[in-house]
Amino acid sequence: MANPLVSVVVVCFNGLKITRRCLAGLLNQDYDPREIIVVDNGSQEDIRGMVAREYPRFRFLGMDRNLGFAGGYNRGMEAARGKYVAIINNDAVASPQWLGALVAAAEQDEGIGAVASIIADGNRPDVLDSCGVGLALDGMSRQLMRGLPVPVLDAPKEVLLASGCACLFRTDALKAAGLFDESFFAYCEDTDLGLRLRWAGFRTVVAPSAHVTHCYS
Repeated sequence: MANPLVSVVVVCFNGLKITRRCLAGLLNQDYDPREIIVVDNGSQEDIRGMVAREYPRFRFLGMDRNLGFAGGYNRGMEAARGKYVAIINNDAVASPQWLGALVAAAEQDEGIGAVASIIADGNRPDVLDSCGVGLALDGMSRQLMRGLPVPVLDAPKEVLLASGCACLFRTDALKAAGLFDESFFAYCEDTDLGLRLRWAGFRTVVAPSAHVTHCYS
């Protein structure tokens, strides 16, 4: 059976150097078929020129202003053609196995609406930045297991939510739950969407081998 098409969306607002590094990681994925969609949120830096010169097969969407994390990723997800849509911060770098690992986890069960990554701290690659997201007693969302050693998983692990830093969504699940709420602009939009996916009847898991390094721009 042929692999399903996956659309990968990257949003940037300036940060040409870190965006180039992120795109290089996506070019080196061992999974096909995939389309890469770069959404530029009105940068002053020449992101469009860099993508055209160095990644001519990637799709580019230029916004005339900064729509924030939520708005930028929504424009990319609206343009996506894949069975799955993956998103990744432009200050994160994916391992070559990242996309394939996300898809493999999602394909195990149609009830999985989102797949989270194992995200390491870019300053301390052996230390975890996130392994899914949970809710704290104060009502705020928190990165699960932050500061602990990077775990080794032998099977998908269910979590409450996926971090928007790097994750994958089933397109049909997004149709049921909706996209990001753009009133959040930046931060906690992934928590809101993750909860809506739960309320729509979908589960979220962390995928073994879906490793990403988050360098924090």
